[in-house]
Amino acid sequence: MENFDAQPVVAYCEFSIPDKKNFQDFRKVDSIRILSFWLNEWVSLDEMERQGVISCHFPCPDAGELHQIHSALLAPRQWMTFTPHTSAITIRRYFGEEIAFFFGFLGHLCRSLLFPGTAGLIFLIVTQFVEVEGHRLDGLRTSLCVPMSIWAASSLHVFERKTARMKQLWGVHEREAREMPNPDWNPTPHSGEWGKLLSTFITLCFVTLYIAAISALLAWQFNSNRQKDSLFQRASLILSILIKIGGLGWRFLAPFVVSLENHRTLKGYDDALALTLSGVKLLMTNFPFFYSCFLTNFVETKCGKNFEEVAPTVWPGFNESLIDSQTKEALLKYTFTWSRRIRGREDETFCINGCFPPDWHYAREDSRTNCDYDVTANLLTYFVFLLVLDMVFLIWPIVLSRWEINKEYRNAEEAEGNQDFSYSILQWEAKKFQYVYDSWGGDRVTDFLDITVAYSVVACWGCILPTIATLALVVLFISMHLRMYRMLYVARRPLPHATAGLGIWKSIILYTNVAAVACNVGLASIFFYPMRLRPPGQQLTMFIIGEHVIFLLQAAVSAFVPEEPSDVIDIKYFNRHVLAILGRRRHHEQLVPPVHSNLNTIDL
Repeated sequence: MENFDAQPVVAYCEFSIPDKKNFQDFRKVDSIRILSFWLNEWVSLDEMERQGVISCHFPCPDAGELHQIHSALLAPRQWMTFTPHTSAITIRRYFGEEIAFFFGFLGHLCRSLLFPGTAGLIFLIVTQFVEVEGHRLDGLRTSLCVPMSIWAASSLHVFERKTARMKQLWGVHEREAREMPNPDWNPTPHSGEWGKLLSTFITLCFVTLYIAAISALLAWQFNSNRQKDSLFQRASLILSILIKIGGLGWRFLAPFVVSLENHRTLKGYDDALALTLSGVKLLMTNFPFFYSCFLTNFVETKCGKNFEEVAPTVWPGFNESLIDSQTKEALLKYTFTWSRRIRGREDETFCINGCFPPDWHYAREDSRTNCDYDVTANLLTYFVFLLVLDMVFLIWPIVLSRWEINKEYRNAEEAEGNQDFSYSILQWEAKKFQYVYDSWGGDRVTDFLDITVAYSVVACWGCILPTIATLALVVLFISMHLRMYRMLYVARRPLPHATAGLGIWKSIILYTNVAAVACNVGLASIFFYPMRLRPPGQQLTMFIIGEHVIFLLQAAVSAFVPEEPSDVIDIKYFNRHVLAILGRRRHHEQLVPPVHSNLNTIDL
């Protein structure tokens, strides 16, 4: 039967030699897996490479298949007709399901960004050609919070429906994940328990130091004089650099922290590394924006006996005689009072919120606040910084690989006396970078982490500056093709591992989507006008109601649109019926003798 994508879906069952006529021929990827399985039964090629017995090992490359993949995915004419499903099928034939699912998700993410990217482009055009300030600007941004929340909550569900078709088409199941032993596993009893406690302690210490450093920097940015643009811009750039340095530091420390947990299998180690890396790095990336949007208003509060005493500490040079009553009334919207009983008498304290209009001369109650300016500048600076570095780290390995091969050519030509020098595809493959963690050739954990971090910034904070979604759409589309090019021509061909979906990254992205819903609802109910002027009780009520409504919509979509499409269910039962018929036929052939007996010889 054919599925919704017009792909014929065959039935899968355990291979047996007597029934080999009913099976498809083995693909090259299948042959590589079988050969790798039997080699690992007797020797460990990874351990031999680690001990220096062999220099490297890899599946044999195929120039013809590389050319086919390049023509199907990287040719310029294919860029505009790109489909995630087709790219995953093409990549799977050469690299296996694990890498195919990654590029399938990356392609799906590029397509799903069309909605926020288009909204960001419209927002950019409107704000450039129409004067949009105050309540109009916050009205536009608030109107994006609900659709952005729904988009974040449903994007993974849409991909899971596509994944269900691919898993059925390829015949992979969750049980087919790698369960190879970890060569660094320590069989000492209870060594993993103490290691987990130590790794948790190191992680908490690192996160605490990072939060303290970021909070100090944001406090300096808050207290800097905003009339001096250099200080303001410098703080955003320093913040971006600090986030990136913290991420790089954790990237080098995380493998050591995970190794303390003493995982028995490579899958357990890889999953723990992905969780440890992503959990800390997502927190490091998004905490500065969370602080500016939701914490600054309380942390940076200034208090005194009355408005006249506190105002000069908030607005340097403040002079009440220079403002009219309407302006003062607008400024008083950003204040509150609280009382406490001291020695039997009421003591009332007057406070100004940490988020307030920076220009006290022309303040209105719907004016943009200092927190809004800070988070917008920080968000734009960091996101551009992140995307530029991502592109650099994708292009540099391509240049470095080309340089190494050209240097090899020059050395060989000099040794051969300027004679024609032939460079085989095996030599070229051996010169490539390994597809392992912390390698120029890339790896699955780092690739997933990079796109998840960029996705989290857009999903959580895209309503503040919708233009970053447009920027992310363009850069992510280019980086997807650069990653494909790197996979073909820079990374050494990895073993084609089988997997059934995104694995641990499905949970990580799901938690990111939950955080994105909370952030978008929080922005609408706490940060944007007019809700930012409401009492905290009303803000909390609005937040709880909005968050529950979004999650109820997500649950309704999941209930009415299941992860398994109807064509997948129909094909599953049809193939199960075919396998049952073949099983009964095979059982009947085993019971019936191949040669009929002469019953006349039987003496009853």
